[in-house]
Amino acid sequence: MSEAMKPTPGPWILGDENNECCDVLLGTEHNLTCNMDRRDNNTWKLVISREEMLDNARLIAEAGTVFHETGLSPRQIAERNAELVEAAGALLRWLPTAAELRAFGYTSAAVIHVRDARAQATAALAKCQPDPPEAKP
Repeated sequence: MSEAMKPTPGPWILGDENNECCDVLLGTEHNLTCNMDRRDNNTWKLVISREEMLDNARLIAEAGTVFHETGLSPRQIAERNAELVEAAGALLRWLPTAAELRAFGYTSAAVIHVRDARAQATAALAKCQPDPPEAKP
């Protein structure tokens, strides 16, 4: 399991921004910022788009804010997500289907509850799988 962290209290939000850089404001107690730049620190050339810079800043802000909402780092959430996916998959493999329950003589109410629970678990598992990364041109 990941180590516990204690980052600056949130919320973390996107701050000032222009065509070349932007800030992520780290909480409201102090004037702390994390600066995102479009330029390479060695060559000073623009190396990413404004949109990519802003997406990077939003990701940092979101990670900090989610940590303060959940008490979990993105890594800890990913680890728990993997555990839940494994556990739900195991339940679905062993939980009888509605057709199997009817064959065993279970009542309509039990069949409907199991059918609905399987559908809910299957839908939740589908949401837990990451979208494939977009190919870069």
